[in-house]
Amino acid sequence: MKRLALLLPLLALAAVPARAEDPATNAETEDIYPPIVPVLAVGIFPPVQIGSEDASVLGVRLSLPYAKHAGVIGIDAGVVNDAGYLAGVQIGLVNLAEEFHGLQLGVFNRSDCVLGGAQIGLVNWTDHGVDGVQAGLFNMCADLRGIQIGLFNSASAFEGVQIGLINSSGGFEGLQLGGLNIETSANLVLPILNVSF
Repeated sequence: MKRLALLLPLLALAAVPARAEDPATNAETEDIYPPIVPVLAVGIFPPVQIGSEDASVLGVRLSLPYAKHAGVIGIDAGVVNDAGYLAGVQIGLVNLAEEFHGLQLGVFNRSDCVLGGAQIGLVNWTDHGVDGVQAGLFNMCADLRGIQIGLFNSASAFEGVQIGLINSSGGFEGLQLGGLNIETSANLVLPILNVSF
């Protein structure tokens, strides 16, 4: 009973916006400062979630099974996690973020841009740049500054290291270490080691 008494105020706090709405607020201000959901957000499926899709969560978000918010700063855990911006940790079967700083840990991790951090899972896919680490069975990104470790690694261009059974790059500065190393810009396929500086 004591735990319930402690939990109820936290849930009530999570449902209240962090700042009062100003009637004079214009659309431009709302775009710059989206609503904040403090402490805890729980989602079943949008719109059945605490906070609207254009709100950001500051604290912990539980996606049971799916939640979508403009941003999450903190811990994002559940089955399918979907955030426009993530600063923190996403843990789930499927993790989606337009851009993030931190860690994505799941079966399938997808991001438009990793601004600093790591994707660890079976499949890690980033449309643009990765500054950090991708570790999994299949790792794919456009531009990599860091390291890819997996069964299959692919980067359009990279500065760093690829370690895997098959490594593929359009061009790179660094090291490819694996069973088959492919550099498509030079029509080059090498076993074991490929170095370019």
